[in-house]
This record gives sequence, structure tokens and C-alpha cells, in this order.
Amino acid sequence: MAENDSSRGLADVMVSHLFANRDATRLDRVLYPGCGDGELVRAVHDYCEGTTFGYTPKSVVVDTDVSDSLPDRYPDVETHEVDFLGEGLNFGRKFDYVLCDPPKVSWTTLSREQRRAYATNSALVTTDDDPVGPRSDFLFIEQSLRHLSNRGRAVFLTDEKYKDDPTASRLRESLSKRVQDVVDVTQHVPSGSESVVTVLDNRFGPLSDPPFKYEPAQHEALLNVRIEEDQPFTARATMTEDPVSYGPDESSTAAYIDLMQDDYDAGLVRSEEGSSGVSGYVSRESLRLGSDQPVSECQKRLTGRVTIPGDAHISDVVERLGRERFLFVENVTGVEGVVTRFDLNRLPVYLHLYDCFSEFEIGLRNFVRENVSDWRERGDVRVGTTPTTDLVSDELTTAQLSDLIEIVEESGVRSELGLEYSDSSIDDLRKLRNAVAHYNPIVHTMGDTPTWDEARRGAPQLASEYALLQSSISELGEYAPAIH
Repeated sequence: MAENDSSRGLADVMVSHLFANRDATRLDRVLYPGCGDGELVRAVHDYCEGTTFGYTPKSVVVDTDVSDSLPDRYPDVETHEVDFLGEGLNFGRKFDYVLCDPPKVSWTTLSREQRRAYATNSALVTTDDDPVGPRSDFLFIEQSLRHLSNRGRAVFLTDEKYKDDPTASRLRESLSKRVQDVVDVTQHVPSGSESVVTVLDNRFGPLSDPPFKYEPAQHEALLNVRIEEDQPFTARATMTEDPVSYGPDESSTAAYIDLMQDDYDAGLVRSEEGSSGVSGYVSRESLRLGSDQPVSECQKRLTGRVTIPGDAHISDVVERLGRERFLFVENVTGVEGVVTRFDLNRLPVYLHLYDCFSEFEIGLRNFVRENVSDWRERGDVRVGTTPTTDLVSDELTTAQLSDLIEIVEESGVRSELGLEYSDSSIDDLRKLRNAVAHYNPIVHTMGDTPTWDEARRGAPQLASEYALLQSSISELGEYAPAIH
């Protein structure tokens, strides 16, 4: 990685992923395989000096050609001018971080002795007289993982070919259990060649929740998408059309890495290559722990658990996605789309919730007017009034939902409305209403982990809050108008 403006940007991007959501310590160590020019070392030092770390983890550079200026620029860096792919490398304890832009070395240029040594040391080499051999970047990734601690993180620069290269089958099996993210960095590569940064994290074990990216701006943008459906409050109005699909013979580990890169949760399996017919589906969760085999061997049946009719009401979508990460949307001819938990951040859902909260607020106001007419004496709630009193019927007309809720709570009539449901509370409804009113994302994670005590909200929590909202509207009965 020769140093210029583009390479500096690329190195900085790689380092930002290396330390994302992590706090390095003085005892941590970073391994730089095949990066003797020092550009990645520079990026790590700049990052650490510009953060609250205040120090740089111990650095070890291994390359057959270490820059003469590297020890002068970074005297604390330990250098080993040896072949990283050779046998017998021992650095003592394993590394907390590995950062690597693997050198590109043609197998045909290697000596017979080098091929024999690599064949002995790698599961990717079938024989030392293989005329083609594996790509050198695959060998660097394989070797690097041997030196990564059981809670370590590694970041590699490569292209997308490792997803389906037949010589990397065993490597993909190992990677699929560790992949945290795959990021397109082509814009930062000086040559303009299609490149990706793959982030591996050993902390994601067999029982870990496969990570999903949450980018607020992306979900806010969903609210700018025009509603084209005549029936806006249906599964079809919230779905993504034409889900990703895979041929029956495609690699399962390649499919998993592909889903990770595009941040999809599941894809369809075609009944045959080039066909539009569907035989089943695969998900990230089901693919990540398997061996490299055809996706047809890993597929699951499209049952009612993971499908929903296109004309199903949004209320069904919210309730179902409280239990499932995704649902394939079906019509009479087959699958037409997919709806995921993040699709609950789409405009049709907000418009429906706005209607629901309108019913709730109007009903609550009417209930207070009729049953708590002495609310001023019962509590300390004060609501604003308009100067032109002939425009409103009373003070409660200008009361906000939070004011009405506070009146109900202070007046001791909360139990009469049944304002309790499962894990949700009336305060959760207040927060949800504010998010809907200001068009802020209402689902921030695809996972099932409880989010009740967090600022973020998951789909299970939204489903519970929605059930409480519907229950409250039902309890209000004649006080609430039937809007939706």
C-alpha cells in the first residue's frame, strides 16, 4: 500500500473498522502481515493519537521487505523481515488485532521450495506441484487467523472473488463463523479496482446474534419513498420487491458472505439455475455455522411461519415481525417481495401508527372530559390554551398526549382504561408517539435481545407497544373514533 492521498484514505477506513466499538489497551497487540511499507502502521498511530486511547497498542510488522524508514518513524514497532507464509513463525501469545492488505504474489513465480513450504503449512494448497495454486491473499488471511486471539478482530483488504473462488472453499468455512461486516471500499482504492474490506471478529461465536448494520440516515431516507400502492396499509406496501436469490448449486458460504455484505437477512433458493421458480430459502442464521456446500442442501421450506399474504394488514406485519426477523410476501403466483424488521421504518407504518395515536389521543381527551372533569383539582398538570378561546372547546383541546396521560395517572383512573400490557407501559407509548410524530426511526435493531431499558427499540418491543396501543383504544370504546 504505497502512500498517497487515496491510500491514506483507504488505510484510515480499514483502521476505523478495526477499532469500531472497541477500546484498545496498552497490553493489546496489532499484527501487520505483509505490510512493510508502514502505511497501515501510520493509520493506526494517527487513529490512536486522535482518540481517547492516548496510546498505541504494541505493533508487530512481518514482511520480506520492510521499509528502511519504518523503524525511524515508529521506533516502538517490532519488525520481522521474514516470509509470513513460511513455517515456524512464533510470536508468543496471539494478537488482539490483525490489519492486512495482503501482497499479491503469483503462484507460478514461486520456487519449488516455497510451494512445498506453503503446501505443508496451508489447507488451501492441495499439492506443491499444483500449476495454478491458491491466491496469495487467501494464504495471508488463512495464516493471519492462526495468530488471532480467541476474542480478536481482523480486517483484510481483498476483492469479492473470495466469495465464490473454488480454491477458497475451506477458507470461507472458517470465515463464515467470524464475519462481522463486508464493506465496499472501491472508491478509496487508487486503481479503482473493485475491493472490499472484510471485518472478522472471533467474539461472534456459534450462539452470537449475527450482526446487522443500523445507519440512521438510511432509515430516515425510507420515509421519503413515495407510497405507490392503492392499499397503503398492507404488507405489499412495506415490502422490498424481488428478494435476492441463489441458484441451487451456489456455495452456501459464499451466499452467507454475500448476505452479510448487502446486509440482507435471507434469500430465496431457485428451483434450478436461471429459473424463476423457488424451492425454498436460506438465512444468515442458518448458513453461518454450516460447511461449504450447495445452498440447496441448506435451504428451508417456505412455510406459513416465514410467509405473509401481500394484502395482509400492517397490524399483522407488526405483530408477525415481533416474532420473526423477516417474512416473504406472497401473491397467487409466488413470492413477490420480502419485509424485514427494518422495513417497519417505512412511511405506511408511520401513517398507520399516526392514525392509531389520533384515535388514542382523541379517545383519551373525551374520556377525561366525561370522567375526570375535576382534573385541575386532582393534580398539578397545566396545559397551554389558545388566546382565541372561540376556536377551541376547552383547555383539553390543546393538551398534548403527554398531558392527557399525566392527567389520567394523577387522577387515579389508569386502571379503568387497562393501560398495562405485557412488558410495555404507557410511558413507552409516549416515546413511540414522539418518534412517529417527528418521523424518527422506530426500529433500530434486527435482533431479539430485549430493548426495554435501552434508547434503541427492537421489533419485539414495537409489537408489544402496538398491542398496548390497540388494547387501550379498545378499552376507550365509544370515546375513540374509528379512524383506521
